[in-house]
Amino acid sequence: RLDGRLVAATHRAGFAGMDKADNGLSPVACGEAAGIVFVSLEHDPATFDAGAWLGGAASELTSFGLEHYHRTEVRTSDRAMNWKLMFDTFGEVYHVEHLHRTTIHPLIQSNNCAFDSWGPHARLGIARWAMNDQIDRPREERELLSAATVLYYLLPNTLLIQQVDHVELYQIFPDGPGRSSAVISLYAPEEPATDKAREYWKRNLDLLVKVTETEDFVMCEQIQRSFASGAQEAIQFGRNEPALIHYHATLDRLLAERQDT
Repeated sequence: RLDGRLVAATHRAGFAGMDKADNGLSPVACGEAAGIVFVSLEHDPATFDAGAWLGGAASELTSFGLEHYHRTEVRTSDRAMNWKLMFDTFGEVYHVEHLHRTTIHPLIQSNNCAFDSWGPHARLGIARWAMNDQIDRPREERELLSAATVLYYLLPNTLLIQQVDHVELYQIFPDGPGRSSAVISLYAPEEPATDKAREYWKRNLDLLVKVTETEDFVMCEQIQRSFASGAQEAIQFGRNEPALIHYHATLDRLLAERQDT
């Protein structure tokens, strides 16, 4: 059944006396918070609390009304890099001026963002050039989403990116130490009803995928090859990379806690 219970087995005589109740699918913890569905392979399905895992980020994400959004398209990317390196791509913006000079740097300021965290999760407020137009406005008239990209690190493997008029979701999965894949989804505030609307959202996703696939991930695969050579033992994070520092420190802590248990 859809709830994982075993209904029947073929060749019933061979399974005479089998207790169907003991032979269903393994239960997996699942829950919803702030319009986001969380699945955990570790937590007890009977006690898993998605809201507690999301913690202090829940109230802010709830304000977006994500439960009403519609997924317009999903794409996948499989690359020769460690999954944490793929994650790191989104954790700082000082590379934007150099790596994305002709693609998104005309839209986004380089090395200018705000960082906050809630437990294991974090948020980056990345300034668009439109942010400069907010300075002379009275505080009560300033707008965030028209002037910034707001990126949420939802550990262990999810990036939720709030853009001006839509949401992008990256779900990143490891495939061994040297490969990883991303499931990339675009969510619109409502289901597109016309070809014009569908084409609009497609162009937004095209830009995102073009930048990551032809610029970020190409560079990351080069970095991965350098790591494989053994010439570099560690990465040095700067003070302008607080999201990456928080992310890797949190992963280290969670792994240490797992080893202790």
